[in-house]
Amino acid sequence: MDIYLKQAIMHIIDRKSGDPVFSQMTLDLSIEYIRDYLTKKIQKLASSQTKTGTLAPDSEIAQLTQQAEKDFIHFSEAFVSRWYEVYQQSEDAPDSDVFVVLYELDEMTYIAFLKVKYTEGFTHYVDTNEQGIQNDLIINRAILPGKGQKADEGITINLSDFSFELIEKSYTFSGEKMNYFSTKVIESQPTPSLEDHVKVIKKTSRRNRRKIRHT
Repeated sequence: MDIYLKQAIMHIIDRKSGDPVFSQMTLDLSIEYIRDYLTKKIQKLASSQTKTGTLAPDSEIAQLTQQAEKDFIHFSEAFVSRWYEVYQQSEDAPDSDVFVVLYELDEMTYIAFLKVKYTEGFTHYVDTNEQGIQNDLIINRAILPGKGQKADEGITINLSDFSFELIEKSYTFSGEKMNYFSTKVIESQPTPSLEDHVKVIKKTSRRNRRKIRHT
């Protein structure tokens, strides 16, 4: 079950500046830490929070994915633009970096979209002035999480049958929390995740216990 990365690109989402900052060049996949980082992020999309489904073949996202192998960079911009049209309307969705990856798994070709939000980190800074060397502590608010952490949101799409695996976050749109990725971006209703099933079972169990106590 080895993942073979074919192409990958990173785009920057800075909501204050308006439009995404699109890279015009792909990432260098000959660099081991880049391959390792992306591979781990893709693998971690499969979890108890993962929802599954199949895109309608005539949907906008399904049609976009057909361009992935022909013109990967253009496809990545189009996919991220489609996502960002919705994302930017949220009142509380954070800045982030997004990765678009073309890869193979078990002789099947996939596209992955990974949204990785920033974390706050500290590091040292060495400065030299007329008094000598001064070591300072500085803060960086645009640190990416480590390879061991899963992406904040992400989707993998099988280019052959349009089946997908999705992890989505709920953000506020016009004052209401919404799972925007499935309802607004891919416009496809996924099956509930294992975690969602467990929540429903627990909620039903609590409701039944209350009924028993009041009978």
